Amino acid sequence: MKKLLLVLCLVLTTVLFVPSVASASTPTLKSLAKAVAALQKKVNAQATTIASQNATISALQTTVAGHTTTLTGAAPLLAIAPYVSLNAGAINGVKGPNIVFTGANVQIKSATSESDTTGTGNLIVGWDDNPSPAPNGYRSGSNNLVCGDWNAFTSCGGFVAGSNNAVSSTYASVGGGSANIASGHEASVSGGWGNVASGNFASVSGGGLGTASGFSASISGGHGITASTTDAWGHP
Repeated sequence: MKKLLLVLCLVLTTVLFVPSVASASTPTLKSLAKAVAALQKKVNAQATTIASQNATISALQTTVAGHTTTLTGAAPLLAIAPYVSLNAGAINGVKGPNIVFTGANVQIKSATSESDTTGTGNLIVGWDDNPSPAPNGYRSGSNNLVCGDWNAFTSCGGFVAGSNNAVSSTYASVGGGSANIASGHEASVSGGWGNVASGNFASVSGGGLGTASGFSASISGGHGITASTTDAWGHP
């Protein structure tokens, strides 16, 4: 009798317990819908994150493309870099900072030729202020070396220094002083005041108000001296 009761208890326990376990472990449609909704929410969030990251990547690609273009344009400057250095201190008594070119030649030239009329290729050292009012074409020359202030250069291949001086013919030069003019081909005024070398290959070394107008004429100095005679070949 006891054994029968024990068997009956086991059967009842099995009948009552097993369905409850099965019911607990089997999801309902409501719980499944809730889980799917939660997963969809996560998917939507991830999609938003991916879209944002794609926008960031696109912006970075645009930035990289811009930098690449910049670097391509800067290639000539980068090629110069090995030959240029900056020294913040003094060099041989010259106060710094000093920019130094090493192992290279520095060439300054106009657009097409030595005698072109582009007005470029000039090396101007110092301020060389423009007088006011300045005559037209006062500084229209090309490939000249210019130092000082208020100087004019209207031809090519010349040199002018000092103040208020002018070179107006090919390869002419004024080395200093003031109000001097070298207007002859390869004419030269070394210094002084108010001197004019208008003859081809003429020169005035100094003094004041001298005029060398003859071919290869020369004045060493003095005041108001004129050299206008012809040379041995009959050149004026």
